[in-house]
Amino acid sequence: MHNPSSGDEEHSPEMLTRLVRSAGHSVEYRSTDEPGWDEALACDADLVAVAGGDGTVGDVLLGLQDGPRRSLLTILPLGSANNIAHSLGLTGRDLADLVAGWPGGARCPYRLGDVASDGGGATFVEAVGGGLFAESVRQTPDEPDGDKVLLGLRTLRRLLDELPAEPWEAELDGRPRECRCIAVEAMAIGWTGPGVPLAPAADPGDEVLDVVMIEDGDRAELGAYVDGRLRGRFPRPPELSRTRCQSATLAAPPGSALRIDDVLWEPPRTTDGRARLVATAAAAVVEMLLP
Repeated sequence: MHNPSSGDEEHSPEMLTRLVRSAGHSVEYRSTDEPGWDEALACDADLVAVAGGDGTVGDVLLGLQDGPRRSLLTILPLGSANNIAHSLGLTGRDLADLVAGWPGGARCPYRLGDVASDGGGATFVEAVGGGLFAESVRQTPDEPDGDKVLLGLRTLRRLLDELPAEPWEAELDGRPRECRCIAVEAMAIGWTGPGVPLAPAADPGDEVLDVVMIEDGDRAELGAYVDGRLRGRFPRPPELSRTRCQSATLAAPPGSALRIDDVLWEPPRTTDGRARLVATAAAAVVEMLLP
C-alpha cells in the first residue's frame, strides 16, 4: 500500500516493488491514490506493507481493524513526521534493510484508541486532545508550501508564546484532576504533531493510554525542544508529566480547538461551552511486524 505523494515523493512504485522482489518476495502493488485501494486489505496476503506517512499508515490500521481479515502489518516510513513508525523503532533505517529484516522480524500488537462524546464516537491511531497541537492543526494549511514538519514546528513555537493556559477537568481512571493547561493529549503512541515526543516511553501495544497534561510551567521545557529541532538538532525529549490509564474523561474549556489524530474535531458542547469526551484504550488490535 503506497502513497505516492508521501514525503519527498521520490519513491516510485517500480522502485518499491523491485526492492521487495529482490528480497525474494512476491508483491502486489496498490496506490492509495486509486479509488477502492482499501478493498485489497481483504486479500489473502502474508503481510501488508505500508509505504507512506502517518496519514496513510493510520488509514490502513483503521481499515484492517474494521475489515474481515486480521493481516500482519509493517511500515516503510516515507512521510514527513512518521510518528507511528518512530514509536515502533522503524525510522532512521534504510528501506532495503527493513525489507531484508521481514523474515526474522518480531511481532507485536498495536492497540488503537476510542473516543466518544454526545455526538458519537471515533477510533484514533495516534492521539486525541485539545489546545496547543489541535490549534496548530487549525492554523497550518492543508497543503503547505515547503517542509510540513518545519512549518508545524514554527507554528508550535509561536503558539507556545501566544496560547493562553485554560482550565481543563479530567478523570483518569476515576481520579479527578484539574489544571490550567495549554494542551491535553490522550495518546496511543508516544509521538505526535510534527514529530514531537510527548510521551516517548509509551508502549503502542499495551492496554492503556498515556495522558499528557501540558501546563503553563512546561512552556520552557517544550519550547527548548522545539527550538533545538528548528536549529536542525534532535535534542532530548521534553520531560512532561504523563498518566497511564485505561479511561480518560476530559472536559475541554470553551473555544479550545480539539483534534482526532491530525483532523480537527468539533463534538457537541454543553450549555457551559465545554466539550466532554471519553478516551479509552480500544479493544481493536492490529498485529505489527517489526524487522
